[in-house]
Amino acid sequence: MLETLGFLSIEPGRGTFVSSSNPTHSGSLSNWRYSQRYEEESVFQTRLALECAIVAEAAWKIGMSALDDLRRATDGMSDAWKRQDLLKVATCDKHFHEIIVKSCGNAMLSDIYFSLKEILQETQVHPIPITRMKRAKESISEHAAIIAALHQRDQHAAKTAMRNHIISTAAALGIRLYN
Repeated sequence: MLETLGFLSIEPGRGTFVSSSNPTHSGSLSNWRYSQRYEEESVFQTRLALECAIVAEAAWKIGMSALDDLRRATDGMSDAWKRQDLLKVATCDKHFHEIIVKSCGNAMLSDIYFSLKEILQETQVHPIPITRMKRAKESISEHAAIIAALHQRDQHAAKTAMRNHIISTAAALGIRLYN
């Protein structure tokens, strides 16, 4: 995660180095970590299919404590953006999505997500260094829309909110998703 956020540079055969620039100010994007195996667009498409199915299942089953955890994760993400604490932003965002997965009650969907977790979550972390405050606020609003739909147990609204969130995150990287 530190490499993706731009704090470290890993050079095979040479070592790991602290970045000379502050990623919160550089606005530069690291290389897509899994480019040898997957196109980033393909991973976003997978997230779109998988997380929309997961959130639809969670809409029926999520408990009040999980909803409270989602709100805390979103508040933590908002506070971290204000402080430009990119590591905390990434941690809260990943936690938000994991809470939904754990709440879906479908072991197969959970197993698929967690078996691909590192790759899927890379698409959450990858755009953070180039994200501007306007997009950060939009992302937080998208999280709030997901929470509201889950609170109402509205499966369709939850899927739509998750779909919009993933499409907007991909768009921040210049990736256009169709679904």
